Amino acid sequence: MDVSEKIKQSMTELLDNGFTQERLVMYMGLLYEDFIDILEEDIVKLEESQIQEVQKTLESVTMSDVLDSKKNLQFTAVLNKVYGLNGESKFNEFMLNELELALEDIKKLKTKFQGVDLQSSEIQSQMENLKNDPDYNALKMAIESLLSK
Repeated sequence: MDVSEKIKQSMTELLDNGFTQERLVMYMGLLYEDFIDILEEDIVKLEESQIQEVQKTLESVTMSDVLDSKKNLQFTAVLNKVYGLNGESKFNEFMLNELELALEDIKKLKTKFQGVDLQSSEIQSQMENLKNDPDYNALKMAIESLLSK
């Protein structure tokens, strides 16, 4: 299975393990931005004229362009200019690694909470104590705000 297929498989597994489509899109966008940050740090290895050309191209490329096989030629050209012939594989490996880490974390959380009986008196008591904690409402509002964006 090639890296592109593994990426698709990881995305599907994230959806199967509780990610919503919207969260997956947001996460992929964040990963793309993280990779662009790394790429921009690595651009300094190029000559000045190439740096300007690469930066101009990057400004016009979006994550949706990268995922579109017809439109990703510009992005692939930038990757190859910065990283050589293995440029596209560097991007794909980054994305796959990050997706696999997220999937691993989600599975760990699911495993951790599978054995928790949310109806037990001990858990109910802990939840009530948490609701009385002054930081609880601030945390609740922060999470709701974050998730509503």
